[in-house]
Amino acid sequence: VIEELRKLVDFHEKQTGQKLPFLGLALSSRKNLCIHPEEFDAHGRQVPLPYGVYNLDDLKAYGQQKGWCPYFLARYSILHANIVVYSYHYLLDPKIADVVSKELAKKSVGLREANIARETDVYLANPVLPDEILQEAVPGNIRTAEHFVAFLKRLLEYLKSRLRVHHVVQESPPSFLKDIFEKVCIERKPLRFCAERLRCLLRTLEIADISDFSPITLISNFATLVSTYSKGFTILIEPFDDRTPTVLNPILHFSCMDASIAIKPVFERFQTVIITSGTLSPLDMYPQILDFRPVTMATFTMTLARTCLCPMIVGRGNDQVTISSKFETREDIAVIRNYGNLLLEMSAVVPDGIVAFFTSYQYMENIVASWYEQELR
Repeated sequence: VIEELRKLVDFHEKQTGQKLPFLGLALSSRKNLCIHPEEFDAHGRQVPLPYGVYNLDDLKAYGQQKGWCPYFLARYSILHANIVVYSYHYLLDPKIADVVSKELAKKSVGLREANIARETDVYLANPVLPDEILQEAVPGNIRTAEHFVAFLKRLLEYLKSRLRVHHVVQESPPSFLKDIFEKVCIERKPLRFCAERLRCLLRTLEIADISDFSPITLISNFATLVSTYSKGFTILIEPFDDRTPTVLNPILHFSCMDASIAIKPVFERFQTVIITSGTLSPLDMYPQILDFRPVTMATFTMTLARTCLCPMIVGRGNDQVTISSKFETREDIAVIRNYGNLLLEMSAVVPDGIVAFFTSYQYMENIVASWYEQELR
């Protein structure tokens, strides 16, 4: 996207013959840039970033030249930029959006490849607690640290008992809350405060490395979500992991079935949202899925310099096993192997490169891991 934006700015300057006062930059996580805010705070805030289009390499080079931290340089410069390119996490994950995107409320936001955004919406369906809940008093049974730790122990023992299953269990959040109240007498209200109460406890204890408490944090977040949302989510308890179907390894999934829950904070924060994708079809499907009313919808035809598309339908592999991506057969080892062999054989004869589409990112990761285990590379 940044390279396309750079070409667009260069074309505009060639056509007008004037330098365009335009600033565009890419923002990424700290691991992709450096982490030295002290130098930037001391020397970098007085001088704004010059006009231009900056990708991650450009930010690193400019930061190295000036002796500034590229990460905090980009964080500061987004307030002055005309266009900012970053991942969906900066919009959809409340923990990050409050830090980065809260100053951009009056800006327009464009979602490129919205079909990927929808998967990200579901994956990052972790909205903050509503204001009315935050304003309530903390329930008395978790107000003190001792009571709260005992409360977490009861919750943990209940979850352990629910994982002792030998078949797949599916239930709604209200059914889960009813069962936990009947078995261990845990009500809905203290569960809603669980995540906030744990954060308060960790701050009080002045824990330096909270990563050691990631498992209990995950359980607290689950407790808060399951007690906050009665619709749009489902609970799945599977006795086996898909990667090891013969080994008993129970897993509890709290799945968001409504992407509009995750995308709703984006629509509330920004005045204008632009959604683009090369695979949105039909157009009227996404307003229904994401629960919004579009102002303008447009479809543009794609033109190619030459005929480079050759559709082909493959129904069976070399071993005559049916190749299909439907849910019932996608985890079959023979199907996975045939997909890998097909991709290898096509790559050997197609000179211009191949684009492989998968049903989801998680499925792609599982398939690639299986290919690696089968040494299909």
